[in-house]
Amino acid sequence: MMGELKKEFPEINMAALSLEAYPPDLAMYFILNGIKSYSTAFDGFDKFFEGLKAINRGRKYISQSVQERMDMRILPVKISGKITLRHFDVLRLTCCGLYDEEVAETLYITRKTVYAHKREVCRMLNVRNSVELVRTALKMKLITEDELFFFPKEYTLKPIPEKLKGKRAADYE
Repeated sequence: MMGELKKEFPEINMAALSLEAYPPDLAMYFILNGIKSYSTAFDGFDKFFEGLKAINRGRKYISQSVQERMDMRILPVKISGKITLRHFDVLRLTCCGLYDEEVAETLYITRKTVYAHKREVCRMLNVRNSVELVRTALKMKLITEDELFFFPKEYTLKPIPEKLKGKRAADYE
């Protein structure tokens, strides 16, 4: 909601305050979505009140714990482990937009195996989901643009438009 509010009122000066336990990983998204300041009591009351004073004066303030998490995200990702050729195959097909079922069919492995490979690669690259996996793989140049394609070999238009129903797919190739 904060991001939407920021879009509607770009000049708004928003701040978030936390008196309860709130994970710094989530709190950093306040800043990334347009909040100017974030202060939490879990960095200590001295720091919390320092943040309140800065916010009251209209200055930017980000709690130390959140700033540390943001700095970690900016650092270059280091691969923690050896990515095998099969991992690269799964990664490449995932970057091409194939679903797990399509990756499994293409590589002649089970969907469970695809999931296990993706989970391992996500762990090695310290990412949380497929979107971050694709973004990180491209940013680190593990996958190049030349390796990407965006149509599975058995591509069909879904849902089929009314005017095309009853016609064979071969008629449109």
